[in-house]
Amino acid sequence: MIKGEELLKSGDVAKAIVLLRRVVDMAPRSPAPRAALVRAYIKGGRAASAVDEARSALSLVPSSDTAGQIELTRLLAQGLAMNGDTTAARAIYEQIIEARGNASWARLALADLLITQGRLDEAEAQYRTVRKAEPTSREATERLARLRAARGDYRGALEELSQAEIDGAVRYLVARDLFVNGANTMIAAVLRDQKAFEQSRMSRDVFFTASDAQARRAGEMLLMLRGAPPSGDSTLLRAYRHRMLAASLLSQAMASVLSYLDTGESAANSKATVLLSEAKREMEEALAVEEGRSTGQQSS
Repeated sequence: MIKGEELLKSGDVAKAIVLLRRVVDMAPRSPAPRAALVRAYIKGGRAASAVDEARSALSLVPSSDTAGQIELTRLLAQGLAMNGDTTAARAIYEQIIEARGNASWARLALADLLITQGRLDEAEAQYRTVRKAEPTSREATERLARLRAARGDYRGALEELSQAEIDGAVRYLVARDLFVNGANTMIAAVLRDQKAFEQSRMSRDVFFTASDAQARRAGEMLLMLRGAPPSGDSTLLRAYRHRMLAASLLSQAMASVLSYLDTGESAANSKATVLLSEAKREMEEALAVEEGRSTGQQSS
């Protein structure tokens, strides 16, 4: 079983499944190998197999093994959700919460599931319940910040990070990831909208409304980054400066897009494209700095 788990950790899921399946067949009454096999099935995207195996394993766990029951119940719910049976998965999480009260992992998992169902307010309530009970919970804080960012509210994301009793390094890492995801999405969306507008597949009013929203979002992302800087580590500080420049370039790019739509001057649109390209390059340089393969480009 240990070899199978090592294969799973190394990313060789297919071989891990084959090996763990053999272990289960040799020890069919042992729940531990089955639990490992369930994890392998989930990692391999084989949801139906994970559900079947988790149910079999649960029937074998002694009533005295509370930790084992909780782990397998968690895996069963995860498999059900992956298999599209979100109603059954939700019922399992709610039963655990009702029985155990402070089961933070179940509340977080339930909230994640609620998000897939579009029930964002209910998900937020679960995250806040966890953070109220555990003010230093990185998981709850990160999810709250991501939820606010997903709504386009980066100012609110910074508010979540600032209010939480989490380490400053964690605050920076979450803000960094939110910015990277948001900025990449924004750049792709603006370039797509530019092309659609130029090809007369998008009206000026629609393009302007979308660009105005992106401009506000870019400004908020800049404020979020500024409010959660790294401390001490010179590598992180160098990468941070590149991302701050990228955020500034994004704001300038969106201002140029709006200027183009207001005046019709193609030079403003060309400038926006250049600024977007420069912002993307700064983000790539930030990543290169963190990975130790910097090109030596200097941020202003």
